[in-house]
Amino acid sequence: ADNHNAGWMDFGPDGYLYVAAGDGGSGGDPWSDSGNAQNKKVLLGKMLRLDVSVTGATYAIPATNPFAGMSGRRGEIWHYGLRNPWRDSIDRLTGDLWIGDVGQDTREEIDASIGRPAGVNWGWKCEEGFFCTGYPNCPTCPNIVPGTSQPIADYAHTLMSDFFIAGG
Repeated sequence: ADNHNAGWMDFGPDGYLYVAAGDGGSGGDPWSDSGNAQNKKVLLGKMLRLDVSVTGATYAIPATNPFAGMSGRRGEIWHYGLRNPWRDSIDRLTGDLWIGDVGQDTREEIDASIGRPAGVNWGWKCEEGFFCTGYPNCPTCPNIVPGTSQPIADYAHTLMSDFFIAGG
């Protein structure tokens, strides 16, 4: 589709290039049963980490990436489960990654890697902010999907006063 292509990239304090990739567009990440964002065989719906300092190649996959060298997974993936991570930042002192991820129907979210390892699943297409989406092939909720990380904050499309902060 012609939307959800993300568009942010920056070098981290580790010297690697971080690239935000949207889920490929359309509503509800419909590109496979699990959606692009949850499918670790595709680069869409991910935060990628690349070594572009190599000579004679476009890029190399850092050995410390969470899926580097794993069969059936793309080694470029640093985090996954994102919809359209289009406004992002890397804290130059701590290396923490902050991700502004566009929501689908009701919520926008801010994700932060503070204290979290590489390979975080941010939950899209099964979660939007702190809420479950109910899309096909997602666990049913009242609870948040097991194995996913929560955003640091989210807010409704309709009212800025409907702003939730993790733990508060």
